[in-house]
Amino acid sequence: FGKHGQRMRKFKNKGKDAAALRMQRVEVSIELRKAKKDEQILKRRNISLDVKEGSVSPGQDRPDEVIQLSLEEIAEAVNGNNPKLQLLATRVARRLLSKQKDPPINQIIELGIIPRMVEFLSGADNAALQFEAAWALTNIASGTSEHTRAVVEGGAIPALISLLSSPHMHISEQSVWALGNIAGDGPVYRDALINRDVIPSLLALVSPVTPVGFLRNITWTLSNLCRNKNPYPPLDAVEKILPVLVCLIQHEDKDIITDSCWAVSYLTDGSNDRIQLVVDTGVLPRLVELMASTHLMVM
Repeated sequence: FGKHGQRMRKFKNKGKDAAALRMQRVEVSIELRKAKKDEQILKRRNISLDVKEGSVSPGQDRPDEVIQLSLEEIAEAVNGNNPKLQLLATRVARRLLSKQKDPPINQIIELGIIPRMVEFLSGADNAALQFEAAWALTNIASGTSEHTRAVVEGGAIPALISLLSSPHMHISEQSVWALGNIAGDGPVYRDALINRDVIPSLLALVSPVTPVGFLRNITWTLSNLCRNKNPYPPLDAVEKILPVLVCLIQHEDKDIITDSCWAVSYLTDGSNDRIQLVVDTGVLPRLVELMASTHLMVM
């Protein structure tokens, strides 16, 4: 299977022997789709440079305005006391981390500026700096487990959860994205988020007026909070999430439906009492209906 095989063994098939994987072609194709799913949604990097930027200050990031700083200059400015230079340096760091190819995540971590960026998250008087810091931390957390750990150990979890209730929607959304990356790292950080009471704050963001793009990020983050089996998510967390998943699965957007379905599939991949929790929500007719979907990812 190459890469897919490695991912299957790592995420989906602990304890299964090779013979079980070869039982029939359908099983293999399902496992490959699950492996592909892991590749797609475990963590996401925010590489768009203009849409989000526009919500802070229209016109930023024009090519003629992009300022280059060395890594040393970034560290000096971030650690300094000048708010304008802090914003400038954090934005430059975020741009570096938003590169499509080979973002310098290790180099940024080695500067030792993550705790400082976490401090910026609590600066309610400087929304632009909050946003840039949240975006930079999102992209650091989108890397390897080591990268995610650097963000968590820098103290980001409580600060990001606090920002879910920011009055600025783009900041709240960026925090959702960062938390989704942390949850996607595995059960340890998933449970660390749940124990910090992330679920009520996330669910409070779901409403009929939530923009579709924002709702996609929330649904994806919720699905990451439902995944992983060693151990399973706490039952009380599942009970909080399920009613909202049932609502989201009724949505017309295929990405929201897809991630809702994956969340339900994770929650039913367990003991009978966990499966019964899902059945009792009344979601089965909708799942049957979605089997006729024209979108392969939904089906």
